Amino acid sequence: MLDLGLPDMDGTEVIPCCGMDQNPHHRTFCQRRGGDKIAALDAGADDYLTKPSAPETAGAARAALRRINQIDGEPVLTAGELSVDLSKRQVTLSGEEVQLTPTEYDLLRLLVTHADRVITQRQLLSEVWGHGYEQEYHILHVNVSNLRRKIEQTRRALNSSLPNRE
Repeated sequence: MLDLGLPDMDGTEVIPCCGMDQNPHHRTFCQRRGGDKIAALDAGADDYLTKPSAPETAGAARAALRRINQIDGEPVLTAGELSVDLSKRQVTLSGEEVQLTPTEYDLLRLLVTHADRVITQRQLLSEVWGHGYEQEYHILHVNVSNLRRKIEQTRRALNSSLPNRE
């Protein structure tokens, strides 16, 4: 969800930059003040909520996002023994689930869906954390380190459970 009442710019200017035609997960928009709903919708917003809104409205938006995330037919991407199921938001290594935070999953998803391209740190920060985080390299480094550690811990756990070959 995007709050159109951004401190530095008009939120409708951000809508085309969200890549909404490629990423339907960020398509509901809201605004603190009355504003022009038509301008937001013309800019590409999928929906429009005014703030403050009832708690049920936020719950309905979360339910809609869960349905979007469960669209059948989204691929399961693999890299060696690592699999990322985009529709289930599940990561496995040799069939064993890797427990990731939502942010770690979003980071890994972005990396595997763009495996054929170079992605800058700024792009990762902007895509995963959003506008305003493009200079927060430490956040990215910590999350990449955690992601690597969790995958490696799962690999070690799998290896230790294999029968001894002696």
